[in-house]
Amino acid sequence: MTLFNMNTFRKIHYMFLVSSLVFFIAASQNIPNPRYAQASALVNNKLYFFGGKLETNTVTNEVWYLDVESLSNATIHTWHQSPSMPVGYYYGTSCVSVTDNSTILLIGGISYTPNTPNLDFDAKVYIFNPNKPQWKSLKFINGSNNFVMRNNMQAVMNKYGQIFIYGGLNFTNNNSSNTVYNDMNLLLATDYNDILWSTPSVTYAPPTPFIQYTATLLSNGLIVYIGGIQETQAISATLMTTLKLFDTYYNSWSDQTISGDPIESRAGHSAVLDIKYSSAQNEIIIVYGGYSTKTNATSYNTVTPDVAVLNTTTWTWSTPYIFQAHAPPLLALHSAVLYENYMIIAFGLNVAQSTGLTPDTNLLSNDIYILDIQNYAWVIVIPANQSSEYNILQFAIGIGVGVAILIIFLSFSGYMCYSKYFNYQEVHYEYLVFQYSIHYES
Repeated sequence: MTLFNMNTFRKIHYMFLVSSLVFFIAASQNIPNPRYAQASALVNNKLYFFGGKLETNTVTNEVWYLDVESLSNATIHTWHQSPSMPVGYYYGTSCVSVTDNSTILLIGGISYTPNTPNLDFDAKVYIFNPNKPQWKSLKFINGSNNFVMRNNMQAVMNKYGQIFIYGGLNFTNNNSSNTVYNDMNLLLATDYNDILWSTPSVTYAPPTPFIQYTATLLSNGLIVYIGGIQETQAISATLMTTLKLFDTYYNSWSDQTISGDPIESRAGHSAVLDIKYSSAQNEIIIVYGGYSTKTNATSYNTVTPDVAVLNTTTWTWSTPYIFQAHAPPLLALHSAVLYENYMIIAFGLNVAQSTGLTPDTNLLSNDIYILDIQNYAWVIVIPANQSSEYNILQFAIGIGVGVAILIIFLSFSGYMCYSKYFNYQEVHYEYLVFQYSIHYES
């Protein structure tokens, strides 16, 4: 074997080892596809995502969850898949039971028989137990099965387990009636098998029907409704300057005038309640993203600012200055939750590049963005809790990766030693042949 062939072989072997290592790391990444209009729920340190519409225009029944504590690593996020939903699902709403702080209820939405274009109307409420994990549908009891299937709304649950759902868009057949409701619905899961539904009598006139709003429950029992699309299919500025409040104790509506910084009207946005760093007397609602459109418009419009803060004591809007490093593109129909003092944003539609009123599935996201709401800065990691179980997992993963790298290194080192030994034997043999030829010629 010539020296040239040996060097070539070494290079090929080295490239193979490097490629294997890269493939090993890449293959270990289990990442969901981009999507929008999925439901989501945070249970302990697990952020669950249900369904959504994919780039292929398929409404998926996938269930993913992200280990939030894996966000302490800027490059490796720990994704897992849970048992799929019984139906393909999007434009629904979810809430976590206050009874065990883990059972997730998914209400309404648009459902399809999995992997088909066929609509499914078998159930209006699904329940998911992440501890089992398993799925089942709840049945309405006491003649309360007249709850009309709807989507594009948001549910909130109070400390008594009552679920409040305002309005929504009707969808009961292949040709949606496009009825937008302005009723308040009260659901109560008596156990994890049955559910009661009622429409409580309310005082004062309900607001104009609207959808794609956000609903945030304050500690005083008020639900704050922000933004949304009115029945006229236009997004009204009054939805940001005059907010609708619903008192869950007295079942009454009221208007609240908002002052402060100008905030453009929007729909498809998200809102989280800052409850860790705000007292009950000074609760803060943080709004992110969304889109704007008007009657007869031909495309989604971007909105400013991308982040707005509502002080529910002074009822004023403010726009925090946020350095744009690591900021997401303007997203709508995404998911957002608050974990400690971090607002986590996932999936959604890139509004800035949208060119039509129908969501462009080529502009969907599967990225994770993190807003530090204490310092109002976009960050790429959440500092790890040193006492968390995740650090034990991270340590174990580190050992596993380290062992794999060590094996590759030892294999490479062994190969190099063998190559040197082989070269020595080859050179020694050639030297003996040379010495023998000299001796023979003499």
